[in-house]
Parts: sequence; structure tokens; C-alpha cells
Amino acid sequence: MKQNLIKITTTFHNTWLVDQKKDLFSEENNILFGDTLRLSI
Repeated sequence: MKQNLIKITTTFHNTWLVDQKKDLFSEENNILFGDTLRLSI
């Protein structure tokens, strides 16, 4: 299984690791879907 891991830092200084799931809806609407792990408190 291929993983597409992305590290995201929000404007509120939270950091997330996302295993992004690709689908047509998320690509058309510029939405990030996937399994997440919060790396910051």
C-alpha cells in the first residue's frame, strides 16, 4: 500500500501528519482527506 504523507502546520501553530487519501471530490474542492496524527499540543 502506497502512503502519501504530508506534514501540515496550521495558522494556529498546530502540526499534523496526514496520510492523504486521493479521491475526485477532494481534488475538485481543494479539500484534504486522510488519516491524521497530531504532532503538537
